Amino acid sequence: MEISKHYYFFCLLLLVYFSESINKMASTNWKIFSRQQYFDSNGLFISVVFSMPILMNCILMVGSWLYQSTQLMTNLKMAQLKEQLKKEREVKERTKSKSD
Repeated sequence: MEISKHYYFFCLLLLVYFSESINKMASTNWKIFSRQQYFDSNGLFISVVFSMPILMNCILMVGSWLYQSTQLMTNLKMAQLKEQLKKEREVKERTKSKSD
């Protein structure tokens, strides 16, 4: 089963939201997974290494969604205009054939 892009997007944003809590937990347990203490009280390391790439990914996702929605709206409007033009031509042909 495929996970929707929207769920992925919101999960990424939740990870960024909870990065302060993740930083606190990592700063107390850093010896389990690291040789050095990277997780300072200001959260600079987790912000640069963890949160910024996630936020950049989210920005790209939003940009992609906006591009796709503009393409979809453009295609829809083009189809509407073509349909309207077709109906106008049919009306002109009917009035022309009735006048003959």
